[in-house]
Amino acid sequence: MIYERGVREIHMSIDLWMHFINFFKEVHINEDNFVERLRDLYARAVEIAGAEYKSDRLWESYIAWEREQNNPHNITLIYDRMLATVTQHLIGNFKKFEDHVKVFHPRDILEIDEFLTLRAQIIKTKNISAEHDDTSAPLGEVDQEAPPGLEAEEPPGTGVTNAASELVDEEEIQQLKKIIVDARKVMFEKTKEEALKRKPFEDQIKRPYFHVKPLERNQLQVWTDYLDFEIKNGSHERVLVLFERCVIACALYEEFWIKVRCFVFPQVMARAEQFCNALR
Repeated sequence: MIYERGVREIHMSIDLWMHFINFFKEVHINEDNFVERLRDLYARAVEIAGAEYKSDRLWESYIAWEREQNNPHNITLIYDRMLATVTQHLIGNFKKFEDHVKVFHPRDILEIDEFLTLRAQIIKTKNISAEHDDTSAPLGEVDQEAPPGLEAEEPPGTGVTNAASELVDEEEIQQLKKIIVDARKVMFEKTKEEALKRKPFEDQIKRPYFHVKPLERNQLQVWTDYLDFEIKNGSHERVLVLFERCVIACALYEEFWIKVRCFVFPQVMARAEQFCNALR
C-alpha cells in the first residue's frame, strides 16, 4: 500500500498519517474488524509520530474517534500518554482532559484497580473524619487485604461490579474526580516545564518541511542551537525525534547529517560492543 510505504519513509509527517487514517476510514469502514484495525492504526501513529511538537491534531483525532465509539476509558488512557508528551497545545489539552473527567462517572474512565484504590482511600478518610468528629457512624470499614466489594468467596468480577455500583454519593464522586485530575496535573506540570524550555526554539522554526529553496542563515542556527540543547538536556528518544525533524527541513545541509552521525555512531558501536561481550 502506498500509504504504508509513505509512513515508513517519512514517519514523522503528521499530514501523511492523517491522510492515511482518513483513507483507511473511507475504504475499510464496512469490514468486520474495522474498529480493531483502525484503533491499531491510531495507536501506531501516535507511537511513531506522537512526539512531534505539532502532533496535537493527530492525538485529538484519536480521542474524537474513541468518543464516537463511546469509550471514555480508552480516552483517559490516551490523555495519560498525551499529557506526558511535549506538544504545542499541551495546556489546552489538559483543559480538555478536565472537561472529559467532568462529563463521565469515575468508574467509566479509570482502570477498575485504580478506581477501587481511590475509592477505598476516600472511604477510609471519611471513616476517620467521622470517628474524629463523633457526629455520625462510620460508613464502613475498609478491608486491608482487598478493595471494597472484593470478597474471596464471590465469583470473579462480582465484587468489582458491586463496588462500582455502590458509588452513588455525589460528594464522593466529586472527590474522586478531583483526585483523578490532581494526579494527572502532577505529570502535566512536569511536561509543561519541558515544553516551555523548548518553546523559544519551536517558535523560531519557520519552515519545518523540505524545500529546495535555501534556508536563511538564522534558521540554520536555530536548528543547531535546538539540537545542542536537546543533546545536552533531553532524553535519547527526544534527541532522535528532533534529528528526524531537522534532516527533513535541512536535508540539503551536510553539517546536520554529520551531526546525526556523530551522535548516533558512538552509541551504535557501544551497543555492538556490549552484544559482542555478551557472546563471549
